[in-house]
Amino acid sequence: MLRIILVSCALSLCSMPAISAVEVPSIFGDSMVLQRDKPVPVWGRAQPGRKIRVDLDGTSHFVRADAEGDWIVHLPPMKASAVGRQLVIESFETDGSVLEHLVFEDVLVGEVWVCSGQSNMQWTLAASDLQDIDTTTADHEQLRMFNAQRTSQPQPQFDVQGSWVVCSAQAAPHLSAVAYFFGRELQRELDVPIGLVHTSWGGSAAEAWTSLDMLASRPETLPILHRYERSLLPDAD
Repeated sequence: MLRIILVSCALSLCSMPAISAVEVPSIFGDSMVLQRDKPVPVWGRAQPGRKIRVDLDGTSHFVRADAEGDWIVHLPPMKASAVGRQLVIESFETDGSVLEHLVFEDVLVGEVWVCSGQSNMQWTLAASDLQDIDTTTADHEQLRMFNAQRTSQPQPQFDVQGSWVVCSAQAAPHLSAVAYFFGRELQRELDVPIGLVHTSWGGSAAEAWTSLDMLASRPETLPILHRYERSLLPDAD
């Protein structure tokens, strides 16, 4: 079962230029859902050596950014909760004063799933044009979806742009139809908040979802990698 923890591992592998203030990926935002019953990683970037505080409802965890500016805190496992919480992330000056203060509101704890694939997963409720879909009743406050912006990059990135959306009659038509029905049924069955991380891209090739190292390790996929490398040459058609 793919969890938000897997997303954290993938996105925290790469580095980015050092910054003076604390910065976190956009997967952390208002109305997000944290995974229940598992340690929850919260990570980001800051100036090397900068002291960071991560606070969830009054319980604080402290860490310092390493020599590359990376930091990570693991929140202890939590039970599912539909009560909105507040996640605060701060960085401090050497004299102890607060340099940066980030606040994320309406944070729930429940099940988090990655919904990924090609056109069948990307297809929205509005595009489905099915007469029996009534989105006027699609007010599901405990169902939230993070829609990752589609962008092509050759290497893992620190961040993927996107934002969390609370499912409502207004938002539902623009959500992945498959992800919506999956999340709705899961929420009804488990009776816990559901967070869906939507990362599909219709028409994308299977090798686009595979690492360069993996493509290079198998003789049957090596020609795909060679074609890609040739496409990067200045005189490539």
